Amino acid sequence: MKHKWAEIIKAWADGADIEYRYVSTETYRWTEWKNFHSAMGWTENEDWEYRIKPKKSDVHELTDGEIEKTWHELYPLDSNNYWEDMRRGCCQLRFARAILKKASKK
Repeated sequence: MKHKWAEIIKAWADGADIEYRYVSTETYRWTEWKNFHSAMGWTENEDWEYRIKPKKSDVHELTDGEIEKTWHELYPLDSNNYWEDMRRGCCQLRFARAILKKASKK
């Protein structure tokens, strides 16, 4: 039977940088991606994931315009209450922009 992470293990053996993350027992959320070290070994536990570390050229940093366009497509304004939508939308958009900027840099 093929190991769940066979392709990642082969890439690592061929010299690729590998990252891992797991579900924290404290927060029950995925941790940030961390650099993999061979002494750790490999697990098929469903609470662990591995990936080939993305190169900077593989990462697309979102512009403010892209974030705002996507945000407004997902959460259109309610024309019946324009000012409340603008107040709520601006606060949520600032928060989303900060989260997405952080995520796009990983």
